[in-house]
Amino acid sequence: MPEGPYRATPPEPEATTKLARLATEGQHRILEASERAAAARQELEVRQRKVAERHLRVALGGHYGAPVRTVAHVLIAVGALMVVAFVWDVPRLLRIVPGVIVLLGGLLVRWLAPPVATRARVDAERRWARSLPFTMEGYFEVLAGEPRRDFRLAVSVTWSDPGRSPSEDVLRGVLGRLDTGADIVSDDRAAVTLRSRAISCVTGFRVNDEHVYRNTRIVAYVHDLVDEVLLPLHEKHAILRVSLARS
Repeated sequence: MPEGPYRATPPEPEATTKLARLATEGQHRILEASERAAAARQELEVRQRKVAERHLRVALGGHYGAPVRTVAHVLIAVGALMVVAFVWDVPRLLRIVPGVIVLLGGLLVRWLAPPVATRARVDAERRWARSLPFTMEGYFEVLAGEPRRDFRLAVSVTWSDPGRSPSEDVLRGVLGRLDTGADIVSDDRAAVTLRSRAISCVTGFRVNDEHVYRNTRIVAYVHDLVDEVLLPLHEKHAILRVSLARS
């Protein structure tokens, strides 16, 4: 038992209590701001992934075809047939009106709607890339990148056996079959980096006076690069890895 009379603890000074309250409020605000920033970053990442996925699917759809293009071609064909039917049957004037509407609708869809590939088409392209006898990196990232007027493609080729890498003359000759504007940026026994000609992303379409760019031509270039350059090289000079990037 404590000796002596009980004495109550003196109250905290008002300034100390106020300062503690302000510090607590500030800590809560910092936590809320941190949570808002994290949520904003997550939302931005989701939007960026969606945009990248759309660029990828439009690039593949422009090369292989897309459902929206099929719809456009059907509308154009039906509209054209209806207009032709009017020409051969003049008294039925009203027949040309829906025909023209369908025809114009098909043309608008063909011109304005981006050719978004199906997910099955994307999966098929990934299977093609995995089926190659060497690892190919960066291809889908290039397709998913923001389209611009044109750019060069940097192709880094790593050899399985550096001692059996091809000579520069052979590289230039084989590459020249596909791309006379390409050049060799760097070359050593282990790897070589090639740079393509400028690949155009211009579509010829304009929306609100802004040019529309798409990565469609990259698909054709990479497939031709694989078929005409990389696979023939691989037959004699085994390739370990091919890395693609914008240059």
